[in-house]
Amino acid sequence: MFLVVVVLLSALAVPVLGGRLSRLADVSARLSWTLLLALGLQVLAINAPGIPHGMRPWIQLASYPVAGVFVVANRRLPGMALIGVGVLLNVVAISANGGVMPASASALDRAGLPRRPTAYANSALVEHPRVGFLGDVFAIPEPVPLHNVFSVGDVAIAIGAALAIHGVSGSRLYRSRSRGRHLRRRRYQGRHARPPHGRDPAPAPVENGEHGAHLAHGPPAPAEPLATRRAGRSR
Repeated sequence: MFLVVVVLLSALAVPVLGGRLSRLADVSARLSWTLLLALGLQVLAINAPGIPHGMRPWIQLASYPVAGVFVVANRRLPGMALIGVGVLLNVVAISANGGVMPASASALDRAGLPRRPTAYANSALVEHPRVGFLGDVFAIPEPVPLHNVFSVGDVAIAIGAALAIHGVSGSRLYRSRSRGRHLRRRRYQGRHARPPHGRDPAPAPVENGEHGAHLAHGPPAPAEPLATRRAGRSR
């Protein structure tokens, strides 16, 4: 639910910041079916009836590598690096705790969720969790709509999704960020900088020696023709 809230707020902010949501339809994402498959596995693990309780955690865990394929295939899109980091953090937390995302008791209490749910939940209280700091330790309080718990990985995924929405739609939020990064890169004027277009680089200074003498006294005189030298000897 946390990701849904962030995506909705990011989309609503795009027109305010000068972007166009219609540009999202122009993006040709690679292997988009893998993202749909990952979402389908999440829904199957949580809501589908008739699935044994012991299989649900592993179906949910399998959805993350499938989503990772989509992230890698579209890594050049804005925000995909952060989304990939968030997916990896969630996979580590779930894998380390037997296929369950560990949630802290305080986060569950703030969100108004039961510590011991009767049905399967993708996030639950785990006794002596491993890497518990990567679990659902944050919460949207119960008075707020869509209250739920979320993890550090979810925060990274949410920020990456917001960057993807604003980057593709061309809002001022992403344009100002990109402009500042490009300006910082242009400050370097070292020896690797290319000469201006259409101009040759300035010649390197000449050291002392024979070439230095040529520069001091001018170019050497042309050689005397051979016929003139022979005529001079005959006289």
